[in-house]
Amino acid sequence: MRVLLTGATGFVGTEVFDQLLDRGDDVRVLALPDTADGLCDRHRVEVFEGSLTDSDVLLEATRGVDVVFHLAAIHLSALLAAADPKDLRAVNVEGTDHLLRACAIRAVRRIVFTSSVAVYNAAPWPYMWPISETYPLRTAGGDNLRSYALSKIEAENLIRRAHQEQGIEAIVLRAPAVYGPGARWVERMISGLAANPWSGLTRTGRFACNQWIHRRDLARAIVIAGAAVDLRYELCNVAGPEVFSAYDLLSLISRALGSGPGLDLRARESERTARYGYRYDMARAEARLSFAPKIKLEVGIAEVLAAMKPPPQMASLQRQSPSSPLAEVELF
Repeated sequence: MRVLLTGATGFVGTEVFDQLLDRGDDVRVLALPDTADGLCDRHRVEVFEGSLTDSDVLLEATRGVDVVFHLAAIHLSALLAAADPKDLRAVNVEGTDHLLRACAIRAVRRIVFTSSVAVYNAAPWPYMWPISETYPLRTAGGDNLRSYALSKIEAENLIRRAHQEQGIEAIVLRAPAVYGPGARWVERMISGLAANPWSGLTRTGRFACNQWIHRRDLARAIVIAGAAVDLRYELCNVAGPEVFSAYDLLSLISRALGSGPGLDLRARESERTARYGYRYDMARAEARLSFAPKIKLEVGIAEVLAAMKPPPQMASLQRQSPSSPLAEVELF
């Protein structure tokens, strides 16, 4: 199968790139000129240098392509750091529109798009969980989060319209924070917990929960979505197998490092079903894509710790800053 991958040099894109090559696909890549040289196995793929605003390049890149995997985007972390908010719409919305127009002209059969759970409205109470694909979309929040969410919502709407009007098959995957070796935001969070274990033992640390997905699991879902049969349009949540808190994360780090508290600190189930314990319903992904996440948090965090040079040192368990490190979570 001939495929086009955008965002191939990103954190998730590099893993999707490897899995597509392992599957034996004929892979094309759209890459910015200053990032193309960083592609591993570049000799095995056809690289089109350009951006999502280059209509001519997009027309050439999509010629003869069966499936487009669209991962290129400005993510929330970049927006919070240094990205120009004006670029958010240019890349996430207008760039997606340019790509869809090229797909329509070249009669591309399917597009797989990585969206985000940031599109959902806040769901702070247990009766709202698990959050399914029909849950109300975001209309509020901080400026950056809301702008990012709206860019993803608009891109999803463009893709749905392309399916309805052009007949392009479309699979949209909504993912939470993506972690794994090399994820700097996870490394900062782990270092913060190791330096200040007390922050994981506060009420916020025990009750604020997340459902990260490992990048290998997300990449596997993306690759599966490209080849799944008998699908025309699907919208699926894809999240990790566990809901966990900073309290749980501290326990894993402590045991993996073999230092610090050295206790089984895993939060009780009653705490993980309390306020802020977001859960995402993945029944549709399992039914439509036969996808279920495989990588447990304990395994994924051990991989992150093994990649950290030097490894963090666990401080003594003493009262320090009460702030919870989960406030730094990066959405896909």
